[in-house]
Amino acid sequence: MSSIDKIFDKVVGIVFGFAFMALIGLIMSLVLIWCINGHRTAVPMIFSVNPAPPAYSKLYRMS
Repeated sequence: MSSIDKIFDKVVGIVFGFAFMALIGLIMSLVLIWCINGHRTAVPMIFSVNPAPPAYSKLYRMS
């Protein structure tokens, strides 16, 4: 094996190592995005037809 072959092997190893790490990062980020966007549960809201003023009057009349 000549020195050019050794250098080429090292460069190819480094390139494939970076590519493998980038692929793992891509997969992890896609999984995180999928987890964040997957939980879209609607919160139940209760509305009254005739709203009453709050029990604490200082919140109702800011004076």
